[in-house]
Amino acid sequence: MSWWIALLLLAPSFAQEDDEDVPVDDVTGLPDVRALDLGDDDDLDIAMPPPPEPVKVGPPALALDPGTALPLTAAFPASIEAVGSGVVVVELPVYVAKAPRSPEPGLMLIGEFLVGGAKVGETRQILEPASVLANGPTYAFLQAAVPAATPTGTVTIVVKTAAKDGKGAKEAFRTTVDWSL
Repeated sequence: MSWWIALLLLAPSFAQEDDEDVPVDDVTGLPDVRALDLGDDDDLDIAMPPPPEPVKVGPPALALDPGTALPLTAAFPASIEAVGSGVVVVELPVYVAKAPRSPEPGLMLIGEFLVGGAKVGETRQILEPASVLANGPTYAFLQAAVPAATPTGTVTIVVKTAAKDGKGAKEAFRTTVDWSL
């Protein structure tokens, strides 16, 4: 016997004799909840808070101003962007060009990262004339995760320029940043 047939046969035994105000379905013998008056929703006095204002999510504005600095000089300090278990993430914004001047016929920007005098990382970016902004200064960002074997230390970043193929690299400037884990 299926469960719904058993329910139909047993349903009258669950009905209470003194509960005459609950309508009963003539076919099933079960309480007909569709006929019950449960009141209006207006009877509920629940104060709903206003919906929250939408949160504007997006990247922060780029707050770099080279002022009177010349391109490919130490116009901005390096910073520690993150620290982890035995590692620090270092970033250096590099002022590359004034608008509308551009590196011709292309320039490779090289960032060497040194800890304790030993090279621990390198990053390279190729800057084409098309990558230079027409309406403002152009920046490149050199970033690397470097090992931090001690609780404090210093990262030296050596910035070099080279031809697009990487040949003829020349040091443009160097800067340092300290970390503390």
